[in-house]
Amino acid sequence: MMHLRISGLRVVCLAAAAILFTGCGPDSVIRYTSQKVIHTGFYQLRATHHMFPNPGGMGGGIAYLEGKWLVVSGDGSFRLFDRSETGDDFRVWKLPYHAPMNRNRFAATVVLQGKNQKRELQRFRAMDVVLHQSGRNLQIWVSHHWWDEKESCVTLRVSTAVIDADAFLNSKPIGLNWTTEYEAMPCLELSDGKFSGHESGGKLVLSGNPPDTLYLTVGDLGFNGIPLPSLVQDPEASWGKVIKMDLQVRAASVFTTGHRNPQGLFLDDLGRMWLTEHGPRGGDELNLLKQGENYGWPLVSYGTSYQTYDPWPLSRNPGRHEGFREPVYAWVPSIGVSDLIRLQGDRFPLWKGDIVVASLNGRSLFRIHAREGRAIVVEPIRMDKRIRDIAEGPAGEIVLWSDNHRLIFIEPVLDPEWPK
Repeated sequence: MMHLRISGLRVVCLAAAAILFTGCGPDSVIRYTSQKVIHTGFYQLRATHHMFPNPGGMGGGIAYLEGKWLVVSGDGSFRLFDRSETGDDFRVWKLPYHAPMNRNRFAATVVLQGKNQKRELQRFRAMDVVLHQSGRNLQIWVSHHWWDEKESCVTLRVSTAVIDADAFLNSKPIGLNWTTEYEAMPCLELSDGKFSGHESGGKLVLSGNPPDTLYLTVGDLGFNGIPLPSLVQDPEASWGKVIKMDLQVRAASVFTTGHRNPQGLFLDDLGRMWLTEHGPRGGDELNLLKQGENYGWPLVSYGTSYQTYDPWPLSRNPGRHEGFREPVYAWVPSIGVSDLIRLQGDRFPLWKGDIVVASLNGRSLFRIHAREGRAIVVEPIRMDKRIRDIAEGPAGEIVLWSDNHRLIFIEPVLDPEWPK
């Protein structure tokens, strides 16, 4: 096991500052820690960026474990991140475990369209990870794509494994015995090499103590009725739904319907389920979910066609959301919405209870103060990074995972003289 460390580094900047170093293995590349100041309506924030080595492509997710952060990259590789209390010192190391996705077989079988084949292949990826620890037993759930070679089709899976927590934290090379918790149906054949894996959803939320329910968002994978047939409104299909899994009896049911590409899901301390999803060209949504409700895609959208600014062709009443559950808020133009949290700690007392939504194309966070199902305040907080995942840390800090492979910690500045 190899640990790499940057010590005693405190860089205060408005632009990234880097330290170059040489190392002794595959994870030994350029890495750095940097800090920047961000001004908001209520707080001056300190954003501390830690760059990862060889992170394995876009996508993936983060989860907290015994003082460390587990990062599962888009290629399914596992890394642990350990940060000092001051945030000036960190180490990151790769674990001998991997999500059970068969990207190599997918790449060997499928000829993808598009000029950037590497980017297209990275759309076949791991999307999220959640953990539950009981004593020293650690259970892991990962959402990821799966290529069915026999049927020549692709699907979305949730796989799970149990391992001794000490073995996991100490990187012992013990093989994980993965089993399939859920598989989206039907398995989808690709059309002319087009793979819209970035429209898969894949967010996971555990519920219960101990957990007895697992929720999964499933996107439409581009099967939206134009030109591919839509499966979203088909009650027998998994696509375009939030799936509710009963972990005790190992049964699954549809929780909500009518979603395009739901990349964010959060269950708050009041028992409310929040969801963010991509619209087409415009119309990204924040939704407050109610079991059994239909949120309308692809029959309604506040967005437009990608090729033109004409109304979404399948929308029954363009510019309206009639006949289906309305979003709490919709972004026009799109921000490329990703994951979200609702702040529940005391680190940001003036923001407590507010929703923080991350974005990809928007390269920002959006703080939303909502009451009675209405967004009262929407404050953009510029990050200049594509934010893939977001979590609230144990001390109330906001933790982000970006597509350029940085783990970012957002904390309020308490020292009025910082930075000096």
